[in-house]
Amino acid sequence: MSQAQFFLNRPLGGGRPVPPTRVKRRRTHFSTLLGIETFPGATRCGAGTEVQLRARHSYFSFMKAWLVSLVSLRGRCWPIGILVLYLCYLVGIVSLLKYTTDVEEDTETIFDDISIPVTELGVALFFLLGFRTNNSYQHWRQGRMQWSMLQSRSLNMARECCTYIDDMQMRKRVLKWNMALITSMKAHLRETRDIAELLDEGVLTADEIEELQAEPDMVVACFIKLSECVYTTMQEKLTGQPQLILQMARDNLRQMSEDFFLADGIRVTPLPYAYVVHLRFFLVIWLLALPVSYTGKFGWWTVMASFIIGVALLGFDSIATKIENPYGNGFNDIPMDAIVQRSKDIAMYLMKTRTGENRKENTASESK
Repeated sequence: MSQAQFFLNRPLGGGRPVPPTRVKRRRTHFSTLLGIETFPGATRCGAGTEVQLRARHSYFSFMKAWLVSLVSLRGRCWPIGILVLYLCYLVGIVSLLKYTTDVEEDTETIFDDISIPVTELGVALFFLLGFRTNNSYQHWRQGRMQWSMLQSRSLNMARECCTYIDDMQMRKRVLKWNMALITSMKAHLRETRDIAELLDEGVLTADEIEELQAEPDMVVACFIKLSECVYTTMQEKLTGQPQLILQMARDNLRQMSEDFFLADGIRVTPLPYAYVVHLRFFLVIWLLALPVSYTGKFGWWTVMASFIIGVALLGFDSIATKIENPYGNGFNDIPMDAIVQRSKDIAMYLMKTRTGENRKENTASESK
């Protein structure tokens, strides 16, 4: 396998690529089917996406996908503290109603009367909660689409750099700040300034990282570095038609900037506060009234029935909260680390093969 195929076929989670001919021969382990297997980096960003992708590469892909989503304990969004309090409330309220109310005599006046508004309010809550969850998923989906666009712009910049720039040092400079830009975008969306991976991978020096972190906005600083290459030095180092090439690079930078700020807008635009407050207030009221309407018919089984319903509804609210900002480090977030790493791998490959470093290494090895 060539170096180009190595990086282009590399899976989302990193590691060595699996040739297409070996995909169908991959062994299916029982622990993998259950979705409870432990693999390196299982808790890393976007591991939930990797688990679902792995479920497709099997002879029993349909069954495997169902078992992974049904049995796996990872990635579930349960508000444990709220659920414990709700369970304590259920036990207390059912005990109170059972021992202080004559169920057989008062069923018609107490329990059945309250079940009517509980049912009507429940129908409305289901629709409102479904809208909230769908809105959060749209955020997640749009965030993934924006990252795909950013990855595409970054690769276009690297391709144009290696195609139209003759000067090897200038190619290396553009590729270097291209990798620094997409890494700074990831750090910005995660509300951190940690870009130490650029030092570990040899993209930037310690002084360059320190200078970049001293800037008020690292993303803007990287855009300025790339713009300097495009608008000044590159004018003297281009082949073909300089004005056309400069226009292409200018458009690429502009579109990358627009895509980034659209992605950042997803991070800072949650569902309106008034909607969330109103929904949660009536959701709590409904859950508190639910066991009162069920006790007359189900008795002690009311605790289990109401708790399962509470787990479902509070879980949906927790899911909406988790995926509303898809740029974190969580199990259910976008696999940003893998996406950025793949872009950097391709850029590093181009830097080694298109900037003369390979020739230098081969010359040095031959001289030895």
